[in-house]
Amino acid sequence: MADAVGKYLKELDKQVRQSRPKVVRAQKSSHSILAVDDVDDVRELLQRRLTRAGYWVTTAEGGAQAIELLREKPFDLVVLDLAMPGVDGYDVLSEIKVSQGRKDLPVIILTAHAQVEAVKQCQQLGADDFVTKPFDFAVLDNKIRCCLGLLH
Repeated sequence: MADAVGKYLKELDKQVRQSRPKVVRAQKSSHSILAVDDVDDVRELLQRRLTRAGYWVTTAEGGAQAIELLREKPFDLVVLDLAMPGVDGYDVLSEIKVSQGRKDLPVIILTAHAQVEAVKQCQQLGADDFVTKPFDFAVLDNKIRCCLGLLH
């Protein structure tokens, strides 16, 4: 019986750890980034590469979680997927720039569909830049550094 309880507790602990937003400490920078994408592989790639580039990184697996995190703590920049189920990138962008009045918070949009109408709508809502998927990390990092004023 003790073995069954131990296995249950380990599994429960694993599930709790997986459901929490991941926060990884940066190596070189004090800039914090919220990376939002519903695709696990993309989120993990963003977390790994941005952390390696020296940023504090928090990930959100969807729009609702992103909005919750944005209300709880400050971020210096948001990397935001547009096409997500439920609360999508447009909703999150609107929440940031309109509802929260955070026009100063840079938002870089990640999208697989760089259609003119989508770009126009995001620009109207206050998006700062765009990166199309699949993305070149060097391009994304350059855009992040530009938005944060780190390029000389």
